Amino acid sequence: MSASKGNVYVTQEILEILEQEIFLYFYTKKPEKQRDLTLAEIFRLVDEFDIVERIYYGVEQGRNEHETEDAKRMYDISTNKKFSVPPKRMSYVFASTLAQIYGKKAIEKVKEINKKENLYSESDLELIKIRFEKAGNWANLYIPESERIKIIDDEEAQKIYLGLDDMVKELLNKFAEMYAQNLSGKEITIRIGELIKASGDKELSIKFYKACYMMLFGKEKGPKLAGFIDTLDKEFILKRFKAD
Repeated sequence: MSASKGNVYVTQEILEILEQEIFLYFYTKKPEKQRDLTLAEIFRLVDEFDIVERIYYGVEQGRNEHETEDAKRMYDISTNKKFSVPPKRMSYVFASTLAQIYGKKAIEKVKEINKKENLYSESDLELIKIRFEKAGNWANLYIPESERIKIIDDEEAQKIYLGLDDMVKELLNKFAEMYAQNLSGKEITIRIGELIKASGDKELSIKFYKACYMMLFGKEKGPKLAGFIDTLDKEFILKRFKAD
């Protein structure tokens, strides 16, 4: 197997960052051809497999009958284990983000959330644990240190907060208050969206989310906020976003 730049990889290297069934899926797509794989963008292949899996279990529909039948054929060939109910996998990029931030404790964060929201079965959690391992290895190998995601310290976050406009600060305060009420990340982002809409400020949504990411990571973009904030401790959110 070769990559687009001519590098040759051995199976063991690939399996450090990819589940076995996805590696097998890679070869079912066009088995008669040499396959090119860009490891720095391995998440694209994983996303593709996840879609195929959802089509196989009827969670998602193919764009046409041919795509649906093709997806079922490839999934059958690439997977030995079949599930009695559709599995729920965490996206590779999101798993990589949590692995960068929490390391081996990432799965425990998900289990804590699951106790409250009952999102995943035990078999789902096992799949997620494996994905954390693979996506974490990928981040360590292929994301430059300067581009990795980590939570900034309180002092840096405070400097960013002082430069925000009053309306954004007010929304951050409401964000923290909602979190203190034990609302889920999804519920909070829906309510924040309603407040933004009611404000009539078309730019407020962009400014608010940019502020959140800056105060968390020191970057203007980051993981989907609704899912990520569920992994954060209440005390951290109150200290970081609520005005004294």
